[in-house]
Amino acid sequence: MKLIAYEIEEDEVKYFKEIAANLIIEIVYTEKTLNDKTIEMARGCDGVSILGQSKIDSAIMDQLKALNIHYLSTRTIRYDHIDMDYAKRIGIKVAYSSYDSKAVAEFVRGSDSLKKQQDTDMFLYADAVVRNMVISSVYALVSFVNRGDNNNPASLYCK
Repeated sequence: MKLIAYEIEEDEVKYFKEIAANLIIEIVYTEKTLNDKTIEMARGCDGVSILGQSKIDSAIMDQLKALNIHYLSTRTIRYDHIDMDYAKRIGIKVAYSSYDSKAVAEFVRGSDSLKKQQDTDMFLYADAVVRNMVISSVYALVSFVNRGDNNNPASLYCK
């Protein structure tokens, strides 16, 4: 199985490597956003993972389908950068992460503390959030590919 992760951030690399080794899958990653100029990088992949800067509209989804890619996950708690109605209409399954809004608010509020004080606890929490986003994104794609359905980790919502 081969996946591609777009918009990879430096703090995500170790987690993508860890999960790829644990699941014995190939994960290609790039810092670039998914767009009409970078979509060819996904050729031969079974699924795609993105962050929030890639705008996944009908044109991008049609190109994914043409590459025989039917599974997309976002490493974000929101999905307004993805045309969910069109994805459903053409049969692309989409997964996105879910977190308690209070925990996200605490993380955002704490990020100022992280910058000012290098608070170790907040850094560890932020790192855990990144790890969870990467792992849940990959597990959703693996589940989609292996079973072709919406059975996936409880922390994910699928459309």
